[in-house]
Amino acid sequence: MARQFSPTQFFRNVPNILLARYFQEKHGILLAIEFNKLKKTEVEPIFKAYSELPEDKASVIEAECQDIDGMACQGGITALTDEADFHQDKAFPESISAIDGFHGKAMWSFLDNYRYWLGATLFLHSDTISETHWKKRNDLPRMQPYVEHEDTEKLAQAISEFFHTQEGRGRNCKVEVFRRYDREYFFAYPEDYAQSGIEWVRNSLSTRSRHPAFEIIFVYNSEEGSLDIYAPRNTKYVTELQQIFAENILRFDELDAFAAENRVYALDELVERDFVFEYGMRAARPLT
Repeated sequence: MARQFSPTQFFRNVPNILLARYFQEKHGILLAIEFNKLKKTEVEPIFKAYSELPEDKASVIEAECQDIDGMACQGGITALTDEADFHQDKAFPESISAIDGFHGKAMWSFLDNYRYWLGATLFLHSDTISETHWKKRNDLPRMQPYVEHEDTEKLAQAISEFFHTQEGRGRNCKVEVFRRYDREYFFAYPEDYAQSGIEWVRNSLSTRSRHPAFEIIFVYNSEEGSLDIYAPRNTKYVTELQQIFAENILRFDELDAFAAENRVYALDELVERDFVFEYGMRAARPLT
């Protein structure tokens, strides 16, 4: 479960030298604070100045700090290292290991290696999804996927057309692709139905409409010929999404619609006369 964001706790966890770079160098704010003279737990001056920021600037800072806070964990650092490895940055693992604490590592990466940030955040997100929410099949052709811009555009268009035809949503769709060792990750964001809600706009409440995106993740392993799909609230369309992926990314249009994960189980022992099931032990309860 994700921890609740607390600005004061976040400021305590990030080294002052990195906070100074974030606020003063990146955003040009909090210039009056001498971060190098503050003790690690002396966050009141920082929080006070942060609380007095203009609304537009405060919104940007709050969103970025929450993103950094979310990456400040072992899984986040691993995802950043994986993305750096894809870019053949051999110096990254040693550099990040020299930074103290997960929050320090995450902030340093955000400031100095932002090109790895998007891929790493998406990897961390996919890593935290329960295995029970993924649908898998491993009977796809073992081939290198087509991942050029025009290929992901075709996938996005096919997903858009499918949902727009089926349900009237999905008018727009964007697909991001990232490679992680032997797997290709495709993050698709079709447009959902319009929604309206009450929001604060400066100093007044207003009802505003918006068009959120919903999420579909494809993870393809060419060595195994396997495809995992995460499609929350759209599991009834998994077979169609598998076909759409195969046609547009593998250029393979003969996918067996009824195939699934084809694990082989040894069941011969079940027919033996002396076969005995072994049950887990349970505490006995007296009958009353």
